[in-house]
Amino acid sequence: MKFIKQEIVLVISFIFALVSCFFVTPSKAYIDYIDFRTLALLFSLMAVVVGLTESGVTDKASNFLMGKCKNLTSVFLVLVLLPFFAAMIVTNDVALITFVPFGIGVMNSLKQKKTIIPLVVIQTIAANMGSVLTPIGNPQNLYIQSNYNLSASSFVITMLPVWIISLILVVVMSLVVCRINKSKITITNNNNGIFSVSKITLVRSLLALVMCILTVFHVVDYKITLMAVIVILFGKIFLKVDYALLVTFVCFFIFSGNVAQISQVREFITGFVQKSSFVSSLLLSQVISNVPAAVFLSSFTEDWKGLLMGVDVGGLGTPVASLASLISMKFYIKAEGADVKKYMLVFTSLNLIGIAVLCLFRILVP
Repeated sequence: MKFIKQEIVLVISFIFALVSCFFVTPSKAYIDYIDFRTLALLFSLMAVVVGLTESGVTDKASNFLMGKCKNLTSVFLVLVLLPFFAAMIVTNDVALITFVPFGIGVMNSLKQKKTIIPLVVIQTIAANMGSVLTPIGNPQNLYIQSNYNLSASSFVITMLPVWIISLILVVVMSLVVCRINKSKITITNNNNGIFSVSKITLVRSLLALVMCILTVFHVVDYKITLMAVIVILFGKIFLKVDYALLVTFVCFFIFSGNVAQISQVREFITGFVQKSSFVSSLLLSQVISNVPAAVFLSSFTEDWKGLLMGVDVGGLGTPVASLASLISMKFYIKAEGADVKKYMLVFTSLNLIGIAVLCLFRILVP
């Protein structure tokens, strides 16, 4: 029971994958479901985050941040906007891996534990929606740009309005949370705090991070980066990598791959996507996540704008809608005093608000 409570996301994903196996007979084709590049990057980036934490630089950065921000609202906004803007360049996955643990640590240091849940949820929304602006912001964007041979300018122009509305949305959500919290604490610069930084660990971690970024930009093959990260970050760092999260991703890859193979599902989706690629991609993303939804539906429609907006907005909703959301959920569940039920309530509520606002925008500005 303790394992189930700590690894609830892994357990659920395993059950989904197992049930799907009864509909599609296990075979070597299962291997094709798995995105090994994503897994390799995820593993490498988690190792980098562990390395940066072990180096002490995150504590140093936290102290610096506290010195620049004057109150809880300013801290909250910074912690939300960092993943929003970073996701445009380093993908939503990387942004969440980097800033969710940092945000949890900052709120714990400020003794603001009741704001951790809304912070993590809004950070997740911020990363998922901040990434929509660029082709390299998330995997589905990169796939759609390549599949439909889109120019970078047409891509950005199409998604810019959605990105702007999303920016306003996460800022408003943050301000409302801070207003409800009604915390009047004042943060002062704590220059007296002494934080030692291991320069060797920091340099190794930054070097590994550069390799990961080069892979994100398709400059270096993921296999080379994986081997390089293992060599660069050799040692105890790998003992602290969250391997359960990697298994969780594998389970969801198998589940989504099997669902896409069921003929009845394919027939239903074929008819539905012809009516509205936006609605069909948004809804399908809630079940099999937006990356496989983009790959799957691209075979049935030439409406790349509707498909693009559907899978990107569809990243909001259920935790499965964007696999990046599983990353932040996983970090929260492992935090001290985690309340999974409350997290899911806040996550669902804020995500539904986000979907409602962006769908309304889609209706008003088709």
